[in-house]
Amino acid sequence: MGQGFALHEIIRDERGTPCDYRFLAVNPAFEHLTGLKADEIVGKTAREVLPAVEPSWIETYGKVASTGKAAEFEQYAARPDRYYRVYAFRPAEGQFATLFVDVTELRRMREEIVRQRDFADTLVEIAQAIVLVLDTEGKVLRMNRFGRELTGYSAEELAGKDWIETMVPETERPAVRGLLEKALNVEPTWGSENVIHAKDGREILTRWFDSPVQDGQGNTIALLSVGHDITEIRRKEVQLRHAAKMEGIGRLAGGIAHDFNNMLAIIQGYAELLGRSLTDGEAREDVERILAAARRAASLTRQLLALGKRQVIQPEVFLLNDAFAEMAPMLRRTMGEDVELTAELADDLRCVKADPTQLEEVILNMALNAREAMPFGGRLTVRTRNRVLGPDYVRTHPGVAPGPYVMLAVSDTGTGIDPDDRGQIFEPFFTTKQVTGGTGLGLSVCYGIVTQNGGHIEVDSAIGKGTTFRIYLPASDEPPVRRPAPGEALADPGMLRGTETLLIAEDEQDVRGLMVRVLRACGYTVLEAGNAREALPLGEHYEGGIDLLVTDVIMPGMSGRDLAQRLVAARPRLKVLYVSGYADSAVVRRDVLQAGLTFLAKPFSPHRLAKMVREALGPPRGPGRK
Repeated sequence: MGQGFALHEIIRDERGTPCDYRFLAVNPAFEHLTGLKADEIVGKTAREVLPAVEPSWIETYGKVASTGKAAEFEQYAARPDRYYRVYAFRPAEGQFATLFVDVTELRRMREEIVRQRDFADTLVEIAQAIVLVLDTEGKVLRMNRFGRELTGYSAEELAGKDWIETMVPETERPAVRGLLEKALNVEPTWGSENVIHAKDGREILTRWFDSPVQDGQGNTIALLSVGHDITEIRRKEVQLRHAAKMEGIGRLAGGIAHDFNNMLAIIQGYAELLGRSLTDGEAREDVERILAAARRAASLTRQLLALGKRQVIQPEVFLLNDAFAEMAPMLRRTMGEDVELTAELADDLRCVKADPTQLEEVILNMALNAREAMPFGGRLTVRTRNRVLGPDYVRTHPGVAPGPYVMLAVSDTGTGIDPDDRGQIFEPFFTTKQVTGGTGLGLSVCYGIVTQNGGHIEVDSAIGKGTTFRIYLPASDEPPVRRPAPGEALADPGMLRGTETLLIAEDEQDVRGLMVRVLRACGYTVLEAGNAREALPLGEHYEGGIDLLVTDVIMPGMSGRDLAQRLVAARPRLKVLYVSGYADSAVVRRDVLQAGLTFLAKPFSPHRLAKMVREALGPPRGPGRK
């Protein structure tokens, strides 16, 4: 419809102040603008035509008519759905003219641009990633809220700062600078990684996606970088690789230990039988040396199994304070006179449910490791405390469940651990000792034992200031099990006897022969089978009663657990004693160690075998003890 035009004359009051104006002429566009005809407008005042006229307009128009200085303003809504820009000027003394330009579409376009800009700003601010804008010299133009909160810097602290010099470690600056220059040259970079430093010194591993920002002529005017914090992801990747490595080593160790424990059972069993039959003192000493060597070999096997969390654990409820008290004299002898051993044991310490023998091995390994770190003497401190690990701790220690724990801390005043070595100290065969100084199994064995018993272990160390290992084990509300006093277990060296009928399923012939010989000597009727498939028909069709199944857990063809289930279904009163050299995933899946089931770990002595058989059967029906 064109531009609306109107000619007016100013009306002044008795004091000469503009109070209204009269229409002298209007064009058709103005008629359309107001919806009135010319004869309805011309000759009338503004207040007659436009009752809602703004007093400020009259004042403005009066100044134009008086001074001749043109005026311009916007947001004049002559119609509810339209917006106009008004230009006022003086064509003659006492008059003014108004030109109305429809700016509705322009205004709407401006509002849309503002809306889109505000929307984009909101997206940038709420993005759960670092959004960074740099100028062509690498100086910070903007960083969003997520980036500011992650790094601890305010917008004012970063504005205008060189990003690389401020945030990137010196060793990584050349590589990062090259990537930014590449991106500024219109070559976006995707997935580059580098560390940035937070204000508090934290290192944040970040993966970046860089894109150039160009103007309408194709000139690069800035760089947009989107960064993702992958610190936790990378740490979990390292943990996963470590777990996979431990799993592989554990499988290897378990396979070796399974066969080795069978051999040790044979050596230990027959050596003990031989020793009982000898009267010659020198010969008995020779047998004792064989038995001592077998026990040392069994200890090494336990270390291999603990390495891969395949050791058979026999948990008890006990106090760590009691376990340490029993070990203290031996530890003092082991440490030597130049190492002071001190204990800070909590009086109100809660119980733990774990394998006490394994935990004693952990304490010993920790002590020996500390002794190596104090070649010129020092102090070894053992502390016990009750602790509650909450959500904040769990969030930074994946795999740890929240709840009450008992902490065992072992601290030394030794040489400390180099930061470069700290991430490897729990890896098998890693050692900082000389070639002949150690196997590198001690701490990895501790790690395996602690995690197998449901706990976790952490380390703090500083070069020249010593090391502290903290072990956290889940607290137990059960009462502690009474442990026999020293020498009490040897008060009656005779083997327990019985007259019941036993079925032995063991695929290792020499181990089975030893078991049959020992148990028959104890008065039992013994049926034997070389594997589960032989034992199944024998157990199902034997005409007499069978009181106890003694079965190896891992056998070819059918496991001991499956064999027991089949035979118990046929003979509901049948009891079961499981035997194994290690606790692999199959043992755990089949719940061999659940409450109510009896378990005998290889290698075992004849005396231990007879004792466990008697415990599995229950009290003898008649005179059954020699």
